[in-house]
Amino acid sequence: MGAGDKTRECTTLQRRLDAAATAIGVLYHDNTLLREELAAHGATVIPCTASADRHPSADAPT
Repeated sequence: MGAGDKTRECTTLQRRLDAAATAIGVLYHDNTLLREELAAHGATVIPCTASADRHPSADAPT
């Protein structure tokens, strides 16, 4: 793999990283606004947690 290929690969990875960081930032902002809206209405946020005993596939016959 030549130097040009490495440069292209790094550029592609940097663009993907930038896009992911942007998406995460937008989701964080939206989440903050939603939590503030819920708090204004006296609602409680309950986190969803994945556990084997609550997962639908845990009830499936083996």
